[in-house]
Amino acid sequence: MDGKQSPLARHDKRRRISMKELIAERRNAIVAPHPIHIEMEIACQDDICVTLVLQFIPGLRSIGVIAKLNRVPTSVYGNALFDVSLLSELFDGDDGSKCVNSAGQAKLDQLQISVADLESKIGRFYIFAQKMAGINDEITSKNSQLCEIIHSVVGKIRSRVRSRCVLAGITHSLHSLKVFDDLKNRNDFPDN
Repeated sequence: MDGKQSPLARHDKRRRISMKELIAERRNAIVAPHPIHIEMEIACQDDICVTLVLQFIPGLRSIGVIAKLNRVPTSVYGNALFDVSLLSELFDGDDGSKCVNSAGQAKLDQLQISVADLESKIGRFYIFAQKMAGINDEITSKNSQLCEIIHSVVGKIRSRVRSRCVLAGITHSLHSLKVFDDLKNRNDFPDN
């Protein structure tokens, strides 16, 4: 030949995608968040701010939520507020551990993906987030209902942060007592 290859010969030289690569591509496509997301800043006490990042995941037809804490004085509060459980059970039975959309959960199960695997990238799938976004299998939400839901979520988050601040303050006060400095040796504790 004169250096040119036929289209058939070129086709044979293309790299074929393996099944593993195909599954990885499908997996990434299913859990890819929509490029547009919503960030809600919720001002709480002591200049603490909670930012909720709400992302729509088209492949799962669900909303993922990530909570970020800003301006938290760690000298007083330590790690009491830096916990992934800030949103967990905000409403009874809503731990965000499963995709709310049953078809979306079936896709996750089929690809053997747990919500914990996705938590750092897209967050958890809380029921309250689906309602805030107007995604609810049971009923179609009206604007007034959405406002009530958002108001309720903001109130619950502020209440939880307030409770944790009080708890952190009590823990900080107890830790600074002199009693704990005197009991550092095991011999100071009674055996019976």
